[in-house]
Amino acid sequence: MSAALEILLQEPSYHGGAQLLESSIGHMRKWLAVHEISRNARQSGRSTTKAEQSRIKMMLAQLYRGFASCSDTPAFYYVQELSELYPEAQVIVTVRDRERWWESKVAVNNAMRKWWLPFVLWPIPTSGTSYGFIACLI
Repeated sequence: MSAALEILLQEPSYHGGAQLLESSIGHMRKWLAVHEISRNARQSGRSTTKAEQSRIKMMLAQLYRGFASCSDTPAFYYVQELSELYPEAQVIVTVRDRERWWESKVAVNNAMRKWWLPFVLWPIPTSGTSYGFIACLI
């Protein structure tokens, strides 16, 4: 999807898997901060406050600066916030068989939980932060 959007728009598209591993540590820390706000609210059994929503939107605008589109994770966690930030944006919804999608998601999540993964990712400068980011999501 991301590659198709880049061809259609002739501008960069933010795909979580690629950008997250290729980004700076500061970029990853900002994503961690966004996720921690959301996670803390969920774990407290509440919705995010107006102030938290504003902070999330401000950070999302910074994280997606320079990109004409986004796809996959982490964008799908923040559809409401992104829709509010970019009200003129067009949204493309893809449809997959629910069971096959869930099996795929579980397989990716299980792969990310491997005890040895931090050792394999260690040579990548942002890997420690990436692993923390992944832990927030699963």
